[in-house]
Amino acid sequence: MRAAGCVFLAFSVIIVLITGFWGWVSSSILPNQTWGLYNRSFFENILANAHGTIIDLLVVGLILYWFEQRRNKRDEVERERRLREDKARRAREDLSDLRYDRSTDAPYKVLGTIRRLLDLKEKNLKLSEINLSRLEIRDLKLERSDLHATVFKKCHLLRVRIENCRCEAAVFIDAHFKHTIFFKADLRRAKFQNATLKGMDFTSCDITYADFTGADLSSANFRNVDCKGVKFNNAILRSTNFIGAKNLDSYVIELEKLPKGPKVTPYKAP
Repeated sequence: MRAAGCVFLAFSVIIVLITGFWGWVSSSILPNQTWGLYNRSFFENILANAHGTIIDLLVVGLILYWFEQRRNKRDEVERERRLREDKARRAREDLSDLRYDRSTDAPYKVLGTIRRLLDLKEKNLKLSEINLSRLEIRDLKLERSDLHATVFKKCHLLRVRIENCRCEAAVFIDAHFKHTIFFKADLRRAKFQNATLKGMDFTSCDITYADFTGADLSSANFRNVDCKGVKFNNAILRSTNFIGAKNLDSYVIELEKLPKGPKVTPYKAP
């Protein structure tokens, strides 16, 4: 394409120069003589037609250049897509290899692999039964991922969003949550014993049979949530919102009868 462009440019320059200096060219190089059809008028017509050819080639060249750029851009996008898919595939393989790794640095490797996958715009991560204990997890967003039985024991979760994820039987024992959001998460049978969950909103989640024993649920929101089988034994329920909550644990109901103790949002039996 570049060579053709150079030839076209050279041809155009020559034609324009000959046309511009035609008086000198016709008198010095091509004297006003005739030989058959070859005369001054013949060469003038050739130059006029050459200009038409230049215009035609310019238009065609611009169209071909546009198509070439589009093709190159499409090829570049395809190369980037294949490269991203290859990186994602290798990261998923690494994650699979780390699933049952019980070494002390395994959680750090897992978290690094998760961040690489998220940087590649990957969702639907398979993180079930993975150990992420004792980590400080910041600025992480997990969407439509499988966190079944994933272990977050003694983790610090800061600005983490877990959205539309399966967190059934996940382990959050002794975990500390701050500016963290569960949105439409499946938290059935999840374990939150002794976790710090101040101000957490569980209104969009399924928490049936979850265990909040000893957890700090100050100002947490369980409005209209089905609390079937949920354990709140020894939990801190100061200003916790249970308005409209169903199937509350008897421990929570008994707290309402105490003259002193944690302030609990009144629960109205249906």
